[in-house]
Amino acid sequence: MKVKTPSPSMAVATVALAISIGGGSAIAATADHGGAGHATKHGQPGHNDQYGRHRGGGGFNHRHRRHFPQGPPGPQGPPGPAGPTGPQGPAGPTGPQGPAGSATTPVTSLSTDKTVAQGWFATGGTDGGTTTGGTATLGKQGAILGGTGPGGAFADGSEFAAIGTNAYNGLEVQDLAQLSYTASYTATATAFDNGSDARGGAPYFRVFFADPGNTCAQPGANGLDDVIFTANTQGLPGGPSINLEYSGEMEHYDVTSPYGRVRVNNDAGAPPEAAGGSPWEQEIHDPVSLAGQPSIAAQPICRIVVQDGDGGNYTVGVIATVQSVTIEATGMAPTTYMFGTGQ
Repeated sequence: MKVKTPSPSMAVATVALAISIGGGSAIAATADHGGAGHATKHGQPGHNDQYGRHRGGGGFNHRHRRHFPQGPPGPQGPPGPAGPTGPQGPAGPTGPQGPAGSATTPVTSLSTDKTVAQGWFATGGTDGGTTTGGTATLGKQGAILGGTGPGGAFADGSEFAAIGTNAYNGLEVQDLAQLSYTASYTATATAFDNGSDARGGAPYFRVFFADPGNTCAQPGANGLDDVIFTANTQGLPGGPSINLEYSGEMEHYDVTSPYGRVRVNNDAGAPPEAAGGSPWEQEIHDPVSLAGQPSIAAQPICRIVVQDGDGGNYTVGVIATVQSVTIEATGMAPTTYMFGTGQ
């Protein structure tokens, strides 16, 4: 049986009739014949292909979503700019009181009167020599101890120079809790050491006191006694004597340290103090040089001195500088005296 193909006019009429029955529009029906088409879900407007069949737009079909594994993390990015400064935090609690420091007192002048009650004085001379003797003056950064030789050095072994203070007079020797000083010296060649430093030219420290039963004003026939510290006779307690003197070097010497050695009325360090002396506390309570004599701990201080010279061949051609002296005593704050004009 031969099937009859409907003509275009019949197809249009049939569709129009269906739309009319369903309440549609004839305009919408023409979409199957090359019209604008309709939009698909989430897609672009549809279109008709060459055969008049509808093709949807490029929409995203949720039924065909694919899930891919997460990739590796990317590289670290550059740091961002610094943020603004935050607000000031609250103040912390007050800390404990620290130990008292040593007050610093500049010494810019020296008195020529060695009995002056306060401040520092300068003195010098010769111990049996033929020259006019040594002198103490203030330089830019220290007190200069020297003599009449070339460059202001000691011309012979009898010249001496010193700076001293009476500010601690009347206290007892045992009242001195701390004694130290910073000094240097320069030595020229002498016949004694064959052209090298004899290492005996550093300034030495002396505390003068009156003999038991005497006073500073009336010291007795033998004059004032002294406790002396020399830098070339130091060392550990019970050990050998060590020379701590080096020409041209600024050195700090601690007189009352347990490692320091001092002697009573024994400037030359003669026996029985062959090791150079004893620690400060031991010597003032039981003086080796004064075997059988009473302790000097309670004797009145008459003056405190830093001196150089009068050392025989050790001090020929020597010139010294005392930069500072630190003294602490019972009832008195520790004080560091800084010498120099500053100009």
